[in-house]
Amino acid sequence: DCCGATSPAAQEAALSRMVQAGAVRLTTIGALLEWQRDWAKREHYDALMGILKQQGGAYGVGVEYAYTMVHHAPQSAQKPQVVPKKVAGDGHGRGVTPVATPANR
Repeated sequence: DCCGATSPAAQEAALSRMVQAGAVRLTTIGALLEWQRDWAKREHYDALMGILKQQGGAYGVGVEYAYTMVHHAPQSAQKPQVVPKKVAGDGHGRGVTPVATPANR
């Protein structure tokens, strides 16, 4: 909002003045998505999604999910989660977690 308020009350007062002057309040993510306008145009899509993945909180997590699960892109996390493949007879197929024993450590 760029009002430079020194307290929550001052910020709310500044925002109220902006609304009275005709401003429309919306979130940063809402503004970014409006500026993208046409999702068929890929010119800025990946750059915008990169910003949202890093800075978009829960929305960014959803973007990451869509990239990895829908578009089959690699995870962009610093430490991607590694999901081990199922091995026949390891107990996971039946929903049972195997117990470590000296024989299988």
